[in-house]
Amino acid sequence: MSKYQKVNELIGLWEQFENEEKNNSFYNFSLWLNNRSVREEQAEDKETAEEESLQQPGVLDEQYMKYYERIHFNGRVASLMNRFVRFAQFYVKKAFKDCAVNTLLDFNFLAGVHGMGNPKKSDLISFNIVEVTTGTEIIRRLRNNGLIEETEDEQDRRSKRLSLTAKGKEAFLQCREKLIGLGKFTMGSLDEKDKQNMLDSLIYLNNYHTKIYFEQFNSGIEEIIEKNTVK
Repeated sequence: MSKYQKVNELIGLWEQFENEEKNNSFYNFSLWLNNRSVREEQAEDKETAEEESLQQPGVLDEQYMKYYERIHFNGRVASLMNRFVRFAQFYVKKAFKDCAVNTLLDFNFLAGVHGMGNPKKSDLISFNIVEVTTGTEIIRRLRNNGLIEETEDEQDRRSKRLSLTAKGKEAFLQCREKLIGLGKFTMGSLDEKDKQNMLDSLIYLNNYHTKIYFEQFNSGIEEIIEKNTVK
């Protein structure tokens, strides 16, 4: 920072003061600065209050939910799937309140290390379908929290392999139990047949999109749509 930066800021404020006030004395300038500071603090307090009020959902008019009835069929399915994911994240945040991980994505990385058996960092990131920078940051966070550890790949010294620490395994088991509890109510009153039909559809879609993701990662969206849309 330049040693004259504060002086330049003060000159800028004086110019603003001159444009707003007729009596340009230093005393009035000091009053103007004080009032300006108070106004800024009040604006910040108001913004904070508005943000806090948004923490609680308002009453949602049922008419708004009819929005989904106006979307074409495929769009409605995709929109409601996305909405279900948002609900799941809402429940998970509450369930993980006292856990060593706070988000479903962090848990997915823990579960990946557990289920994949000493995976490479790159494989774990690809498996969770996230950007490399995002995946690297999650792995770093889990490592710094003592939940996973890195070791050199014996066949490829350039790669790192991951494993759960004792603390990480405990966290994984604790979070998994909470998710099992969530699973008992998130399906609502769907019977076993409905849930099996949903599972079959999700397995099909997962296989379908996993193939596209890994085989056409660098393709443009137009090419992906053209090549994969069922005629």
